[in-house]
Amino acid sequence: MMPKKKKAKVAESGEGEGSGHVDEEFVRSISEIKYVQSELKKIEVEEDDKVLEVLEEYSEIRREIYTRRNEVLLTIVDFWLTVLINHPILSQFLSVEDRKILSYLVSLEVEESPKLGYSITFNFSPNPYFENKKLTKTFSFPDPAASVITGATINWKEGLVSAEPSNYKWTGGEVIMHCSNPCFSQCFKHNANKSAHEAGQGTRRHKVSF
Repeated sequence: MMPKKKKAKVAESGEGEGSGHVDEEFVRSISEIKYVQSELKKIEVEEDDKVLEVLEEYSEIRREIYTRRNEVLLTIVDFWLTVLINHPILSQFLSVEDRKILSYLVSLEVEESPKLGYSITFNFSPNPYFENKKLTKTFSFPDPAASVITGATINWKEGLVSAEPSNYKWTGGEVIMHCSNPCFSQCFKHNANKSAHEAGQGTRRHKVSF
């Protein structure tokens, strides 16, 4: 009986050594995987940097072309008004009063920053509604899970007479537009809701086809 017990102990000892051997191999494998993953991460970072360089390069090229195009569009009466009121997405954000305001819109610019986001600038000719020559809305994305939307302050002219008085209210000598439905002016509020973001995305995506 004694030899059998000794044999069992040897077997148990063997199992322990085998288990330790497996654990060492497992640890080495995990270390190698981590190293390979770190190498992949480096490549991804390099790739992102290269992509950003290309995007910025072509963004600059597009900017020059857009400038030339805007010069031509200035010769077409109410071009941007016609585009916006017939746009499948943007038209739903325009009130009757907005359409009157947009008849003074002379150009529209989209500035994209691959790292930060994009901004949309509406350039206006002198008009009876506000003092601003341009209104800019900026959409920033500091990280994939967050977005920051900021808009210009519209300097409404005093004594403004609206064809739709219910859309306006006097507050401390300042005229503020109030719309029951999403409207153009609301898109420039700093605390704009989801509709402002949807309008911005619609303008950004479809500008190239305008």
